Order: sequence, then C-alpha cells, then structure tokens
Amino acid sequence: FHEHWLARHSHLWRLGAAAWETYRVRYQGGVPSARPGRLMRAEELQQGMELSSEYILRMATVTRSLGARLAVVWLPPVAYTLAGMRPQDIPLQTELQRRVSAAGILSLDLLPTLTAEPGREGLYLPRDGHFTARGHRVAGRAVGSWVVQAGLLSATVL
Repeated sequence: FHEHWLARHSHLWRLGAAAWETYRVRYQGGVPSARPGRLMRAEELQQGMELSSEYILRMATVTRSLGARLAVVWLPPVAYTLAGMRPQDIPLQTELQRRVSAAGILSLDLLPTLTAEPGREGLYLPRDGHFTARGHRVAGRAVGSWVVQAGLLSATVL
C-alpha cells in the first residue's frame, strides 16, 4: 500500500477529498466509498476471516457452557445498503456466514431488511456509516422480531 504524501501530511488535502466525496455521493448519485487506512492483501483478508470464524465458534462454545445460545447479526456496510445490492466479490464474508450456519449458530443478515426500506439514505449518518435513530429503529425491529421468531428468548423472559 502506498499512501499519497498529501493525504498523509496535508489537512487541506483531506478537507478537499472529503468535500469531493460528499459532492460525488450527494449530487452525482455515487455510492460512498469505504477507503481503508491501508489496503489489505488477500492473505490478510483470509486470515481475518479465519480468526473471525475461530472467535465466533469459541464464543458459541462459551455461551453453551453457560446455558445460553449465541446468535449473530450481520450488519452490512453502508455502501451495500445504499446501493441496494450484495456484491458477489466478497467470498470471505459468504464463507464466514457458511461456517457460522454449519456450526448451528443462528444468524440474521440485515442487508435485505435495510435495502427494502424506502429512503435508505436516512438510515445512516452522512459521511459516517453509523445508524441514525431511524436506522436503529429499523434494525432493532428486525432483530427483535427475529429473536422472538427464532425462539432465542424463553417465555419467562418475555
């Protein structure tokens, strides 16, 4: 990864880049870009997926030992939600979801719920990627319904 010298040393450059990104997304209909601090190599991405899988399976073991059950909610990146689609170029996420399912861990992917919502732009804070109050409501309702339908809470808790 080679970072542009100005991006690293110039506050004015970063302000200009942020302004261009805002213009591109707001007025040209572009999808927000998620620029990592450093580009990851394929081996690093693979290692991250392997570690994530290992940690999730370990969490499931611990929760079972405590008499509980682990469940996973997949939060999509803002760019996928706003674009209204799931890119097919993320095989590591698909593999991680497959491993979680194969281990008998229930999971909910919020992408279909969020992309079905009218006015998707209002689900996220501008230039931030985190949910707005409305985004939290939409996600929370979907997760709440799923928790009940999947029987993840006992009747005594309800």
